[in-house]
Amino acid sequence: MKKIKKTRLSPEIITLGYPINDIDMIRLFKSVDVYVAPYRSEGFGLSTLEAMAAGVPPIVTKYGPSLDFCPEECAYYIDAKVTECFTDPCGKMKVFGLKTKMQAMWAEPNIQSLSQNMYRAYTNRIELKNKSKICRKHAEYYTWDKIADKMVKRLSQITH
Repeated sequence: MKKIKKTRLSPEIITLGYPINDIDMIRLFKSVDVYVAPYRSEGFGLSTLEAMAAGVPPIVTKYGPSLDFCPEECAYYIDAKVTECFTDPCGKMKVFGLKTKMQAMWAEPNIQSLSQNMYRAYTNRIELKNKSKICRKHAEYYTWDKIADKMVKRLSQITH
């Protein structure tokens, strides 16, 4: 981050070290160009979907759940290498101290790919604007009501 901030063309980068409320989170999403999530592993990635709903294209690891709801036309993908996870919170055949039947896996985001995507979003404003529109529209398919309806329909199919 320090190296990026020193360059002449560097965008403003601010990091927060404290939690914020929902209203401030919406304001934060509206104040940025992209949502950067170079995760190794992710449960669902609700904050990524929230950013998309605010029209903020995500830069996400090309691995895990984001691939299920972040189509390439609205997201920037960070290349990653999937590897076995042996460091905290994982260990040999365990995660968070609980035994697993197979070794846990996670992705190692490629830092070069991350920086290239950040640069691409920063320099290609037309593409960024197009992705923003697509993100907002795409996120409309993932409201709590729509997901609940799909779950009820699917559960009805299974039980009948």
